[in-house]
Amino acid sequence: MTHRKGCAPIATALALFLGLTQASGATDINTFSKRAVELDPLRKAVDQRENSLMAKAESELLLPDPTFRIGIANLRIDNFDFNREPMTQMTLGIKQSLPRRTTRELNRDLTRSHAHTSSFEYSLRTAEVLRDSRLDWLTFRALTDRIALISEQKVTLETLYKSALNLYQNSTSARQSSPLRLQADILLLEDRLIELQSKRAVAEERLRYWDPNSDADHWDTPSAEGLEELKANLQALADLDEEAVAKRVSQHPSNLLSQSRVKSQEIQTDLAHDAYGPQFGIEASYGFRDNSPIGSQRSDFGSIALTFTVPLRQTRQDLNVRAANAAKASSDLEQAETQKRLVREANQLRATAQRLIRQFNLIQDELLPLTQAQIVSLEIETTQNSATLTEVLDAQTRLIEHQLKLNTTEEALLKTAVQLEFYLATSAPQEAHHAN
Repeated sequence: MTHRKGCAPIATALALFLGLTQASGATDINTFSKRAVELDPLRKAVDQRENSLMAKAESELLLPDPTFRIGIANLRIDNFDFNREPMTQMTLGIKQSLPRRTTRELNRDLTRSHAHTSSFEYSLRTAEVLRDSRLDWLTFRALTDRIALISEQKVTLETLYKSALNLYQNSTSARQSSPLRLQADILLLEDRLIELQSKRAVAEERLRYWDPNSDADHWDTPSAEGLEELKANLQALADLDEEAVAKRVSQHPSNLLSQSRVKSQEIQTDLAHDAYGPQFGIEASYGFRDNSPIGSQRSDFGSIALTFTVPLRQTRQDLNVRAANAAKASSDLEQAETQKRLVREANQLRATAQRLIRQFNLIQDELLPLTQAQIVSLEIETTQNSATLTEVLDAQTRLIEHQLKLNTTEEALLKTAVQLEFYLATSAPQEAHHAN
């Protein structure tokens, strides 16, 4: 019968779904994500902030700028005569604060710690961009594959519809319900296509967020390159034991970022304790005096003084120390919570990965071949009048639903792989990277 022609489009759809055909200009997931990292402005902003903090840290050891003073002292205000009053003088002075070297070193270490924190923020942002851009790419690819599957199924049903309509028009025993059923199924597929094409347009805009200058042709058929490697990595990460998971999570940028903030709070505490000590300064001035009205020479004056601050009332310092200790305790608790959260989320993803791997293999290796074999068997039986067209249609409907289920399962599996790599295959440098 003429509806046997449906086998070829089904095979083509399955080939498209499995990624066996690729467009020459297609972009693969790894190329796209690397491009997204290179173009990310927030990552560059963090990099510049780190460079700024490293430069600022070196200035913390330098003494503050001196203060100069120029003025007139002891000037008579009744006639503003500069040389009549012996004590009238022009003064030139300088004042230099002398913070203790310990204080300056602590300030330098604190700024360096902030720069070190920025290096982990840089690594975390890089990992987040890799993860999010890959997830968006996988969403777009899955929608593209679903559109291809449904389009092929639509072609198959249209072929069957023509055959059923021809049979109904030329045979008195043919039932009208068959072409009507096919026409309704075609309209339902058209409705699904409209919905998927709308979602695909939204997904394409998300891709353009990561790579605004990309050629539109690159999105026509996403390349399957790199996906098998992603699946292999998923299996390896899902098989890790608890100890290996905890070890890898300990090197995650989020965890190291929390540890760096704890270190910064420790330095803040040391600075609060350092405030109990005196801070010194030095002042010097020189006074120029004019000669007397009768021409006799007057001596110039010079002065020098050592200044220092003494915390006579230590309430302010005590409160600052208490605040620093509380902030340090808070950072410790947040760091411990970060470690627990990362381990929990990684283990949840591992459990999800194991389930998705089993589901994907079940659908691909057993359910799809069984459904295809059933369709072939029904098509043979129709030639012997032992099976109806309705049974064939039901089997083909199950086939397309199984193919779509395989598509969504593969999408979830690959997205889980990307997320697991974010948790278990992302590490940060122990020192600031100093990009420039």
